[in-house]
Amino acid sequence: MLMVLVLVLFVGFASAQEYSFYEVEEGEDFDVWLSSTEIDSSDLQMSCVLLTPSTKNVLQVIGGEELTGDQDSQFEGRVEYKRTALKQGQIGLLFRGLTPTDSGKYNCEVAAISGQWITLIYTGE
Repeated sequence: MLMVLVLVLFVGFASAQEYSFYEVEEGEDFDVWLSSTEIDSSDLQMSCVLLTPSTKNVLQVIGGEELTGDQDSQFEGRVEYKRTALKQGQIGLLFRGLTPTDSGKYNCEVAAISGQWITLIYTGE
């Protein structure tokens, strides 16, 4: 069975780093939660990209609305953000049907807070 190892790295204030590791089977869905301050969904501006092996647009949100025009075809219909916890300072990203090609380092930036890094690493069987 193929596994994807997910390393979630939060880089916050004063260079503090927080790591979380998850193992997810290939084809499974995976939720990632990013911490922020309380945000009104109409003010939300977020950009997530896959940095390796080349930069690919994963998700962009402006004014609380997902922009799909620039989304890389690899992620079309497979990545979305969850608005339900914005008032509590949480932004959820749902990755559907993880594959080995999803491996790499992701950078998600939300306006007015530090970037948050997500690394998905394909580990094989």
